[in-house]
Formats: sequence, C-alpha cells, structure tokens
Amino acid sequence: VIIKDVEAIKDSNPKAYEYLKPQEIHSIIVSPLVSNGTIIGFYGTDNPPQEFMNHISGMFMILGQFIVSIIRRRNLVRKLEQLSYYDQLTGARNRHYMNEFIANVDREQSIGIVYCDVTGLKRINDMHGHLEGDDLLIRAYRCLLDHFPKDSIFRIGGDEFLAMKSGVTEEDMHERVSKLKEDMPKYDIHL
Repeated sequence: VIIKDVEAIKDSNPKAYEYLKPQEIHSIIVSPLVSNGTIIGFYGTDNPPQEFMNHISGMFMILGQFIVSIIRRRNLVRKLEQLSYYDQLTGARNRHYMNEFIANVDREQSIGIVYCDVTGLKRINDMHGHLEGDDLLIRAYRCLLDHFPKDSIFRIGGDEFLAMKSGVTEEDMHERVSKLKEDMPKYDIHL
C-alpha cells in the first residue's frame, strides 16, 4: 500500500485518514507479511522521502520474505523448546526441565520435595483404555497445580510426578502435602 499524500484519502477512506492524520503521517508505505498464502501482519514506514517511495516499496516486498522466514524460525524454536521442556500430555515440566531447575536452585535455601506415584494407572489403562489413563494423569497434574507453582511440578516418568519448592519451611511443606491429600478425592485420584 502506497499513500503518497494522506490528504488525498480524506474523502475516499475517512477511517484510514482519521487513524493516520493525528499521528502526523503525511505519506506511508505498508507491505503485507504473507505466510503460506495468508497475511499474518504488516510493516511499513511513515513519511518516507517522496522520490524514493517506489524503490522502498520494492525493497519492502523482498524484505517481507526475510521477516516471515525469521518469524517461522522463531516459532520453530519455540515449538522445539516446548517439546524439550514440557510433557505433551499434561503440560507439566519434564525431566529435562527438572534437571535445569535443580542446577539453578539456590543452595543456601531450604527445598521441599514431594514425590507422587499415580496409583492405579496400569489398572485403568488395562480396564478402560489409555484415554482414561491419560485423563487420570491430567487430573493428578491439576491437583498438584492447586498446591505448587506450575514451574516446580515435573512429570518424571509414566505415572510419576515430582513437586519442588525452594525457600519453603517444613511446616509450610507439611501443610501443602496435607491439603494435597485432602483434595485428591475431588480429582478422583490417589497419589
């Protein structure tokens, strides 16, 4: 989109004019970012030199492809991070993330650790199928979320979770575990 003079669109496109004029935009070049045939965004420049507008427009079309490529790469890195740090079923952090968490724990502070084994997972998988077993694991994670910060709960095995809390007192940890036990029937789980 090339608008050489914003005043020229005052009557033909009043909404665009009302948006651009208060920002002291007199001319503008805007180019779409296109990924797989879909417009995913726009970028541009305000008040470019009039004599270079056509050249800038051509450059923007080429530059847009590079920007889309960078966005795709960023999204891929995010996806790889998600796959390497999170359990895909429950959303809990995984063993790899747990190892990094432990490596960064402040050694001067206390740490409380709760190990949980989801009771009955094999029986439920055998009797009712893996979808029911998956649901049980998700419920167990949600129950743990009620009592521990999200970034401190890890699924470390098929039916095993670990919750860690640094800087916690023994009394606070006992209280968290006690409340966790009280809430298990609400989630129809046994840890």
